[in-house]
Amino acid sequence: MWRALEHVMTFVRPGGLLAVAIYRKSPACAFWQREKRLYSNAPAPIRLFIRSLYKTAYLSAIAASGRNPFGYVFNYHHRTRGMSFHHDIHDWLGGYPYESASPEEIVGFVSEHGFSVERSFQRAAAAKGFFGSHCDEYVARSLAKAPA
Repeated sequence: MWRALEHVMTFVRPGGLLAVAIYRKSPACAFWQREKRLYSNAPAPIRLFIRSLYKTAYLSAIAASGRNPFGYVFNYHHRTRGMSFHHDIHDWLGGYPYESASPEEIVGFVSEHGFSVERSFQRAAAAKGFFGSHCDEYVARSLAKAPA
């Protein structure tokens, strides 16, 4: 992740903007790294089984919070991502390799590389992170001077 971020920074013009979304570090990151590696390398029937277990747990948590899990899935495509609930579950479970960072790590990294964070969109870290760590989003400006 850090090498990729360094690489993409080389394409930003002096004074230009870089926008990135990075998984928020949580206590469950080690679990997610193992799960995503397992899921990504598993045969299709095992991936289906893992997805089914995860959907059951996720929708049970929604029901336990007093919300309607059927309405959640039915109206999911109206949310900001524009994808289906089932497609997103597949993406969440399989996004490997997986790396995460704290806001302090991101701000420090971009600062060390001549960028200044102009805006950030951060969500509170999940208490346990079992249903994901969410992504924080950052917009950073290159502080490099344009060649004379």
